[in-house]
Amino acid sequence: MKTFWQQETDIIDPHTEMHYAILSSFQNTNFPHSHDFFEFFLIVEGSQELVCNHYTMTLGPGALVLIRPNDIHTRSYLQSGYHINIAFSSVIAKSLFEYLGSGYPSGSLLSPGTPPPYVMLNQMESERVERRMKELYTVSLSDLNLQRTKLRSLILDIFVYYFSRCFSRQQSGEGWFENLLQEMEKPANLSEGLPALLRISKKSHEYLCRIFRQYRNLTPTQYINDLRLNYAANFLIHSDLPILDICMMAGFDNLSHFYHLFRKKYDMTPRQFRNTAHRSDLFADIRQ
Repeated sequence: MKTFWQQETDIIDPHTEMHYAILSSFQNTNFPHSHDFFEFFLIVEGSQELVCNHYTMTLGPGALVLIRPNDIHTRSYLQSGYHINIAFSSVIAKSLFEYLGSGYPSGSLLSPGTPPPYVMLNQMESERVERRMKELYTVSLSDLNLQRTKLRSLILDIFVYYFSRCFSRQQSGEGWFENLLQEMEKPANLSEGLPALLRISKKSHEYLCRIFRQYRNLTPTQYINDLRLNYAANFLIHSDLPILDICMMAGFDNLSHFYHLFRKKYDMTPRQFRNTAHRSDLFADIRQ
């Protein structure tokens, strides 16, 4: 079967370096096709079948999928609905990955011939992306600078907050587990600790212990304490809040226990850590 090829010049606005649309069909698209630019799509309503690089996926509302240059793909609606589609140039993608730096392992997203990266957004997240997409329609067509800025902001947000989940999922193979870890990074859940972990996961404590041991080589309590210590260490360096307040904010209700765990991890007390934070060699030791 013939594969149709699209170039950036066929679809992408040269001023904004992107193209966006809210669509309910593929009547103007020839499949299978491929292109030299990036695109992502979010299914808001209905369901679709995606065949990409010989992998077949059935996708429903909340599915956010990244299509990369040279991915050969076909899409069709199984149940009527609509989706959000944003295409952007390889130049934009390269700049974005360079800006995020090596801490964002983009290479694992871009491996050729692999299934397309995707994440499942919950209803709130999906509505948020849809809302930001529709905000683009309020921008004057003549204000290309504002259009470009809003589009870039949206794409950066999507890569940082959503597609980054793909990295962890590839490590564990458990999408729900990686979503749980992301939820636990929220300050309110971190402060609540183990009850939040159980409430959000809807799993038994015994089952979570097995999963954490398998994928993180930690118990749930050890994982939570480590997150809390990271949280406290950053506040010690980047705020002037009292140590007791930081201890409580991080979810420790016992100051002596906090000091014990902190010293065990950083080999110094929280006060010593704060007093020496201006020294570059402290950070060199921590990052080794």
